[in-house]
Amino acid sequence: MAFSPVGEKFRERCRQFPSIINCCTMDWYNLWPREALYDVATRAYTENAEALGIKECIAELSEITVFIHNSVSLATDKYYNELRRYNYTTPTSYLELVKTFVSQLKIQKESVPQKKFRYEAGL
Repeated sequence: MAFSPVGEKFRERCRQFPSIINCCTMDWYNLWPREALYDVATRAYTENAEALGIKECIAELSEITVFIHNSVSLATDKYYNELRRYNYTTPTSYLELVKTFVSQLKIQKESVPQKKFRYEAGL
């Protein structure tokens, strides 16, 4: 069972069900270090490199993925400081970023040649 320890709902649940605190083990996860983010992205891109034709640019894709995730984390801090509203970047959101990038790359790999052909040949 997993809970987000943020917000009033979690506090409410802990008050209603004290066994959440008394009889459970809580694992708190910290931010992943930059090297771990890079390795996760590299592994995901390497698994799909053959099908997507991205063998020569895996390192660059991994770097940009880490940069995007860290940029969002910095922007999240700024967002909180200015508007006092929370936004969270988690390891799960990073995995979703990598997964979304791979799926969008697959989609674009199929659609761009078709669009190029239609542009060159006309309707």
